[in-house]
Amino acid sequence: MVVLVTNKKAWLRIVEASVAILIILAAILIIYGNVKSEVKENPDIQEIIRPILKEIAQNSTLRDLVFAYDLSALTPKNEMIKTRLSSFLESKIKNPALEARVEICAISSSCPLTEQIAKDVAIYTDDYLITSNLTLFAPRRLKIFIWEKM
Repeated sequence: MVVLVTNKKAWLRIVEASVAILIILAAILIIYGNVKSEVKENPDIQEIIRPILKEIAQNSTLRDLVFAYDLSALTPKNEMIKTRLSSFLESKIKNPALEARVEICAISSSCPLTEQIAKDVAIYTDDYLITSNLTLFAPRRLKIFIWEKM
């Protein structure tokens, strides 16, 4: 008869170390999985903005709206122009979690967002210079702001 003498404390430490390693690996996988899913849910917003700006610049009706905008004063006509451009933006942005605004200003201006929004929101922006049509040279900066709704 062979009697095996085993050190129960040594086996217990091996099992404890193995369980600790499994817990650490599980935590890393959970954190990594959450980070990847956030990236998948948020599309690259720059890929949304640039084609919209190009379409506004190439569409003669929308381009004429930009030129009809009066840079010297706030008028009801300006509000109507921004409303029409905003509705165009909404039709092009398919993600309901995103909100967008458009600003039109002189090319020398930085074209700030005139609307107040929450401070802890990431705002994505891009601008496009629209300089003339067939009959008019009146350079304008068209700027789009996009952020996630709260």
